[in-house]
Amino acid sequence: RRQRKSRIKLVHAKGSGYGAPIPVLLSNDYDLETGEKSVFQRELGRSEAAAAAVKKKKKTGPSFESQDFCQCCGDGGRLVC
Repeated sequence: RRQRKSRIKLVHAKGSGYGAPIPVLLSNDYDLETGEKSVFQRELGRSEAAAAAVKKKKKTGPSFESQDFCQCCGDGGRLVC
């Protein structure tokens, strides 16, 4: 089962006038020196280089080949009736 985690952190702020610990969203709790986390770090939980790497898709499914006869009449000469 998925673990619950709180989105709110209680921060003690002296002189805020709130009178108690202030509830702050975890996504908004950052300092001015390091700044806010990037979307890749916050949402995906991995490094920017790994998230930006493009993976090649494998070609799956049937491969279709062209027919050498007309689909309508079955004639092998011209492909358009």
